[in-house]
Amino acid sequence: MNLDGIPGPDGIGVRVFASTAAKAHGMPITQGTLEILMFDGTPAADDTVETKPRKIWTFNPGELRGYMATTSLGTGYQFALAWGEDRPTQSRVTVIARLILPKQGIVSSDSSSISVAVK
Repeated sequence: MNLDGIPGPDGIGVRVFASTAAKAHGMPITQGTLEILMFDGTPAADDTVETKPRKIWTFNPGELRGYMATTSLGTGYQFALAWGEDRPTQSRVTVIARLILPKQGIVSSDSSSISVAVK
């Protein structure tokens, strides 16, 4: 995404839907911390555990309200995330969402790969 008006990308757009096996539609996140992790390139799923993310965005439930949207898929969160000084060095980035819950631990999404033009 071009967020600053200067030619070339400086961020990514991400949608996150939280669901469970019992409830397939997205539901509001009311506890814990949501993190969006961005990795350079397309690391293997196992590598994302040990590889340091290029950028991490962190949101608590109060901050998430500003990104909330209701769609046919349920309640979700739509983000336009600027990477600032953590600009990707490769033509693809990999994004993972993870929810850190106080008593249940960490729940992670599958990874998604996004093409980006390097400035």
